[in-house]
Amino acid sequence: AMSTSTSSHMTVKKCSCLLVEKVVIVILFILCHCLAIHIPIFDQEINETDLLLKNYTIPLFNQESDETNLLRQNHDTINGKPNVILIIIDDLGIKDLGCYNSPFHDTPHIDRLAKNGVQFLNAYASHPKCVPSRVGIFSGRFPARFGSPKTKRGMSQFGYKNAEKCYKESFRSSSLIPVYNFTSLGDAFKIHGYNTGYVGKWHLRNKAIRQGSPKGHGFDDTIGVCNAGSVDSHFFPFGKKKIDRPPNLTGASKGDYLTDQLTKESIQLLKKYRKYPRKPFFLVLSHYAVHTPLEAKREYVEKYLRKRKQLKRPVDQGKFDNGEHYRISQDNAVYAAMVQSVDDSVGKIRDKLRELKIEEKTIIVFTSDNGGQSSAEDNGTIDNKATSNAPYRHGKRWLYEGGIRVPLIIFDPRQKSNKVYIVEISHY
Repeated sequence: AMSTSTSSHMTVKKCSCLLVEKVVIVILFILCHCLAIHIPIFDQEINETDLLLKNYTIPLFNQESDETNLLRQNHDTINGKPNVILIIIDDLGIKDLGCYNSPFHDTPHIDRLAKNGVQFLNAYASHPKCVPSRVGIFSGRFPARFGSPKTKRGMSQFGYKNAEKCYKESFRSSSLIPVYNFTSLGDAFKIHGYNTGYVGKWHLRNKAIRQGSPKGHGFDDTIGVCNAGSVDSHFFPFGKKKIDRPPNLTGASKGDYLTDQLTKESIQLLKKYRKYPRKPFFLVLSHYAVHTPLEAKREYVEKYLRKRKQLKRPVDQGKFDNGEHYRISQDNAVYAAMVQSVDDSVGKIRDKLRELKIEEKTIIVFTSDNGGQSSAEDNGTIDNKATSNAPYRHGKRWLYEGGIRVPLIIFDPRQKSNKVYIVEISHY
């Protein structure tokens, strides 16, 4: 009788613990949602969340797995640690993808990635410009901890106090991140036994002392990494000066498009890492696209020019705010063509993973370093602005939503698909 009583007591206690865990998780999600600050952006309110959630479900609990699955995951696959691919798109806006309700761009491969994985609606970059944002991504720290993340011209232009002092003490003017003693994202994976590779834009190297390449931050294989934050051209040879051209691009020749070339190089690394099945890999594919200059493959540009003509609304619409004009209509044919090439890249990577039979062992993280380029310091005209982040205000360089809210998609083959989370999450 005593044994039966003890067993019943333990069962009740176990059930109570599970109930407490569920209640705690619900409270955490409610707090995350309620603490998100909502600021009206335009004259009319647009409930973007309702639009996005039509084709998705948001389960608080996965009934077929551990109740605490949302807070704690098992990080080992059946045969060991998972592979990880991080894809970073330069200046891709929150409204540039079909899965984020782009009214003009076609991105079927990225949309499928979101459908198969987890899509975040409230993801934020740590800064609205690329260098400090990437410092946040690869250091896991607020970029301000390394000094003021603004350029000298930018601080002077906007009249910041002590601009010269801030600039002299900032990582932009002195030594960037190489001299700081911290464990980078690449270091962390390497320490845990991963093969590590980096392909594409880095933009964290100190030109003066020529230090700070990905190799110095835990990445064994580096391809296409140069001093420049952008290329002179997205077509071969990609730069006027050799020092500003992405190096180690094998077989690149006249007419080759940089997005395609970086994808090919990444696939070669996947094939290389496949030869070591007992050792997982961490691969970063950091595209120079969709950063200016706006250049794209002719067939895609012609496609979007035709699509633009069929639009039943005014094109090249702008808004004047805080001394700058910024684009509020998404209909730039060249930029749309660049986005589609990035989408092709994601599709080719997933196809190769499937061909190599490692898709079920590979996590894919897809994001952007900051908001889309909807205005520019030279102001110029609306037709040369890349994209619109509407209904979010402004874009790159601005701390408004358009400058810091970014796409974030995580595909984990070990998890159930078709989820959208509206909790806030940031890169650092």
